[in-house]
Amino acid sequence: MEHQASQNRVAPWVEKHFPYQLSLVLLFAGVALPACDQGPAVLGGGMSSFPASSAYLVESNVSCETISASGMVEYRRPSSKSRSEQRDRFYGSLKGTHRVFAFTAGWRYLPGPRTSYLVDESMIQALGPSARTTSSVFLQPLPELYLPGIFGIQGSNKPGIYWRDPQDRMFVGVHPQSGLSAFSMALAKGFPFSLFADVVRIRFGNALSPWTAEGAASFRVGNSIAIPPSPEREVSGSPVTIGIELERQRRWDLNQNNELDLKRKGRSGLVSLFASREIFFSETAGQDLGRNRMRFAGGGLRLSSAEIPLGLILRGRAYESRVYGGSLRHTDSSGAIGAIIGRESLGLDLLYEARRSGAPRGEVTFQWRTSYFETAVTAFARATNSKYPSTFTFMRTTPQYANGARFFMEESAALQFKIRAKFLYLYLSTAQTKKSSKQFAMLEGRLEF
Repeated sequence: MEHQASQNRVAPWVEKHFPYQLSLVLLFAGVALPACDQGPAVLGGGMSSFPASSAYLVESNVSCETISASGMVEYRRPSSKSRSEQRDRFYGSLKGTHRVFAFTAGWRYLPGPRTSYLVDESMIQALGPSARTTSSVFLQPLPELYLPGIFGIQGSNKPGIYWRDPQDRMFVGVHPQSGLSAFSMALAKGFPFSLFADVVRIRFGNALSPWTAEGAASFRVGNSIAIPPSPEREVSGSPVTIGIELERQRRWDLNQNNELDLKRKGRSGLVSLFASREIFFSETAGQDLGRNRMRFAGGGLRLSSAEIPLGLILRGRAYESRVYGGSLRHTDSSGAIGAIIGRESLGLDLLYEARRSGAPRGEVTFQWRTSYFETAVTAFARATNSKYPSTFTFMRTTPQYANGARFFMEESAALQFKIRAKFLYLYLSTAQTKKSSKQFAMLEGRLEF
């Protein structure tokens, strides 16, 4: 009994001071690993600003002939609005790869490609690994032989099992005790196509809530300004462009009172298809958002010349929306005309759409990509005259983390702006409705010495 009581006293102390223990290990690694003279040692720093907090990071990377290692110390400071509920914290993370083993530990690193497994939705990053809701340790023996590994989650006394390929292009993880599982894949470089998937199994909110799956997946061949790119989906040029996007979020199953709608549980989701060849393109998309159903299909022409940076867009669409469990159903059709300015890595689309029974609207898509940075802007605005019924808008927006296909139900205007470079990331998003406006801003900076 005395031994058990001693263990009960020690365990909370270990859990409470776990980040500081990792920080000490990181400090030791920062001193010892630079002794490796087979490769360069890189010391970097970063700052990320989120709506609820800010994060300041110092990271060290060392690569030798037989081993590579990374370590990170992080300081999080909550915003003034949330300081009464949260406090300043230090966190530590480690990652290492050797022929004999591969491991990650702490609050940031995970094996495999970018994944939302255990992710803290308020601390997602673009320039580095996202923060996690809890600390974890992953250990894989002989990674070059494709053997599975085991992992542990802080607060759980039983391990999980996972597998990743040596190139970190795929990850599969299952933790039986918590019930959490994940699958992620990112294939782009070296392939004639781009394939991305990130799916997790998770509870809706608490221990009594039912399980659900959420995530995103996309497949793309070719490149087009009509499908704004993201780093995981960069592929070489092709005369044919095909884009497929799928996405599901658990919050889409909630009703207006933020409660789970049992009749629509697990049925909400979004699918988007786009295909083009030469001057012709076709598109279709649909989303079930709770009890709201939205669909459209259309196509058109993109007329441009290699000699002059000007062109013409002609587009037609058919829309349908309805409410499950009710008799309300609305159909609409539209014609749009616009201009293409620029070509290849620099392009601007300006489009005006007139609807048969809905409000007219304008759309803007801008993309500028070089070997050093990427800038993208997507925006729309529709007339708010009360004589028009309220109808949804669909756009392929600038993606922040997952897919870019988006349906806007009540918004009369929306804008997404992104600048991404190796050492800078800026993302701005705003949307306007009749009753309110929503804004989101995120800034990340990074330096290497």
